[in-house]
This record gives sequence, C-alpha cells and structure tokens, in this order.
Amino acid sequence: MASLAAAAGGALFAAGAAVNRHCAMGTLAALAAGELHHIATISGMVAAAVAATPLVHRAIAVMAAPPGEPSLLANVPVLAIAGGATVAIILLSALLRRNLGRAPSPQLWPPQLAMIVIGIASGLLFALDRQWPYTSLITRFAAGETAHAALQLAQLAVLFAAMVIAAFTAGILRANWGSARRWVTAGAGGLLMGVGASLVPGGNDAMLMTGVPLLLPNLLVAYATMIAVLLGLEALRLRREQRGL
Repeated sequence: MASLAAAAGGALFAAGAAVNRHCAMGTLAALAAGELHHIATISGMVAAAVAATPLVHRAIAVMAAPPGEPSLLANVPVLAIAGGATVAIILLSALLRRNLGRAPSPQLWPPQLAMIVIGIASGLLFALDRQWPYTSLITRFAAGETAHAALQLAQLAVLFAAMVIAAFTAGILRANWGSARRWVTAGAGGLLMGVGASLVPGGNDAMLMTGVPLLLPNLLVAYATMIAVLLGLEALRLRREQRGL
C-alpha cells in the first residue's frame, strides 16, 4: 500500500521545486544551459539524501517488499510501456490537434509535440533501465547501493552532455552565476526536494517515468500529492497577484 511517507515526500518535493523554480529534470536542464546557481540545488538534494539515509532505507524497503495487491503490469514491462505510451500519445495527440491553430514559437517546439517526444524517449529508456532518473541514482547512492555505480554515473554524464549540446544548439547556453539570493533559494529548494525524494523514494522524474508505467502505489500517490500541492501554490500566487492589482 502507498504510505503516508510517500505523500509527505511528494508535498515536500513540490514545495522544494516551487522554491527552486525548477523540478528535477528542469534543474539539470537549467544547469546545462548555464544557470550555475543550480549547483546549489543538486548539492542540497545530495546533502538531504545523505542526511536522511534512515528514511531512504525504510522507503526503499517499502518499495522492495511484495505489495499486497500487485499491479497487473508490474511483471509485464512491455505491456506497461505499450499501455502507458498509448494512453499518453492519445491524450497528447488530442491536445496537439486542439492547438494546431495556434502559432508556435519559431525557436521552440509546441509543448504537446515536445511532450510526445519526451514520452517516447523516456519509454525507450525505461525499457533499458527503469531506474535511469538521476534522483533515483541519488537516493540509491545515499542508501549505500553502489553496484554498477560507474555505469549509472556514465548514463548521467551522457544525459547532462546531451542537455548541454541541446542548449548550445538552441542558442540558450549562457554562463550565469546568479545572485547570492538565487544560490540560497536554490540550495533551500534542493534540500526540500532531497528530503522529499528520500521519502518517496525518487523525484518527480522517477514518479512520472517509473511510477506511472509500473503503477507503483507509492510513486503514484507521491506524484498526485505533488501535483495537488503545486496547483495549490499556483492558486495562492495568482490570488496574491490579483490582490496586488
């Protein structure tokens, strides 16, 4: 069964992402584009994961234990990937068709098309290694699981290098150290994200790209909680702006 720890982890991760202004993959992409203050974000995530090692062990134990009601897709990864990809493509294709009349930015892909490509790529990566998201790598290392560490670090290096190349190709690669305040908020956000990822275990990348295809209860609950908290925070922000006007 999904635990309250997973829900708390999703909420903390959402709060950290709001403070940091980027989620897990967004943080890595921003760093690859030259926003160097996100070094503090990732450092905070690592520090929080190491400090929360007992929580990591308990969360991993919950995830590793045989579930009371195992998902029908848990032992059929091909079916899980095919089913998840089909649903995603249908929904995103409907959104894409709905927005065909809108003029896209000449420099950016339409969001719906970008999400379809991301879904296909993550599905292929999932087929190769279901724990490829880097937040899962952080939590496993913090828990002392260093088997195949060289391969996993190589995967992360390739991912980051590809992000740097993409930023360069798009013309957005600019080294920017940011202000002291940005470093502080990035570090604080990273700490919250790290604690949240330790409780789940995994960040929003693992929740979406591992939890959803396998229908893992902990990650699904964490993802739903994270989305709910982010929507709540956005509603509060809009209300404050309206009052300010």
